[in-house]
Amino acid sequence: MGFPKKHFSRSIETGQITKKRFVFGVFGGVLIALWLYVFMIGIRESFIIFSITDNYRFWELNANERRFYNLFYAFLAAIFGQSMCLIYWFNRPTSIFKRYPLKASRIVHDQRFMNWYFLSWFSKFAFLYGCLFGLSSFSAYYYFSFYPTYNFLFVFILIVLFLQSWSNLLFTYRTKAYRWMLISLLGISSLAYGMSHINLVDEEILYQEIKNEQLEIKYHLELPKTAAYTSLESGPHIEKISLVRPRQVAYDTIPIVFLNGKEILFSELASALIKDRATQVFYERGRTKYVLQIDKEISIKELSSLLTILSAIDVSFVWYAALPVDSEFDNGYYVSNLNSAIRQPNFQFMQWNNISKTALDIEMGAKVSYNARGFRINNKTIQQKALKAYFSNELLQRPQKTIRLYPTDELSFGHFFKTVIAFENAIVELRNKKSQQAYGIDYSLLTRKQQDLIRNKMPYKLHTSTDSLTKSMIPALPSLPRNPWEE
Repeated sequence: MGFPKKHFSRSIETGQITKKRFVFGVFGGVLIALWLYVFMIGIRESFIIFSITDNYRFWELNANERRFYNLFYAFLAAIFGQSMCLIYWFNRPTSIFKRYPLKASRIVHDQRFMNWYFLSWFSKFAFLYGCLFGLSSFSAYYYFSFYPTYNFLFVFILIVLFLQSWSNLLFTYRTKAYRWMLISLLGISSLAYGMSHINLVDEEILYQEIKNEQLEIKYHLELPKTAAYTSLESGPHIEKISLVRPRQVAYDTIPIVFLNGKEILFSELASALIKDRATQVFYERGRTKYVLQIDKEISIKELSSLLTILSAIDVSFVWYAALPVDSEFDNGYYVSNLNSAIRQPNFQFMQWNNISKTALDIEMGAKVSYNARGFRINNKTIQQKALKAYFSNELLQRPQKTIRLYPTDELSFGHFFKTVIAFENAIVELRNKKSQQAYGIDYSLLTRKQQDLIRNKMPYKLHTSTDSLTKSMIPALPSLPRNPWEE
């Protein structure tokens, strides 16, 4: 059955569009729409692949984002397919002095101008956004996303493009073109909906394959959480050391050490750190931060072995990586970017050099262990929520200004970390009270001189002692080049 002649009548200036040209135009428009949709999906996936870093972080879109952007790409491709279809229908060589071909030429030029102008603007903007916000070297995709806050921008783009593609047709044929415009809208919507469900790449499988190589996924690495932390910026003066266990075997196996994302033997760690330090300029060596990512189930005995190695190369302070309690992003962001950590003395370094051996009459000892009932401090059971109050009372009621923790070798790092955080929070609370009494503001808002006055009156310190100090495990280390400025 052929098309009724009225569909090709001059009522909408299509008298010269044959049935064959009409069908070829629609078929070509659909093919162009499909090709453009596949091309845009491929560009997006390429940016995701290029965003993969050495620690397997990448620009990940959730399921809702993928569906939304797929639908946007599909509508965009369908509108361009319709535009190419109109160009094919109306682009015919005819006499230049005839009335209707002039109108057809104006429609063709309008479609071409819209296509190339939008492609020029959209490609520049998309490339800039992909480079600045997509590539993981900036990690900007953690901070900004068009979805879902700015969804309306993409809707407005589609509306403007669709109306612009019909603007000259409506100007030329006025109300006669509204029926075709409605048919076009239904056709574009159906085609876009169908294309958006074409699964060119199984993102779930692709994303999971990449995630399986991430340190906290491939190994047991669950960092403790804290509300008090210091933000660190990744840079050349950061040495990231991770102590983890593999997931494929029993948890009681020997931990694995990673230095800056690369697996290394315990016996080679000190030498590797010394080699890294030897490449630095002399005046930069004291600025190196040693950030430890410790799985919270690692025991104090195993942590002590790592700290003993660091003590051998004179690392007196370390930074324990942690997760913020009020974290805005996924845990991988903090594992990768080291944005939160707690600075603590290397207690093995203190024991190694006997720095913290003070008289017992000015210290309060606290043997710390943990069982199913809670924390055990000096044979007294204390729940986690009461730890801060316990340390506050001890510091206020006793003349000692130093608390020495004696964690058992079996105590997990997670529980040890909670004890340290409780003590730090107790100090902050006591200094804030003193600051409010003296100056009417919190301690953190005081000037440096005012803080020194408060700190001199309340010089609280936390020391840690363990039985796991094994100097014999340290291998022979290469000597470090001498600093001529110290001679």
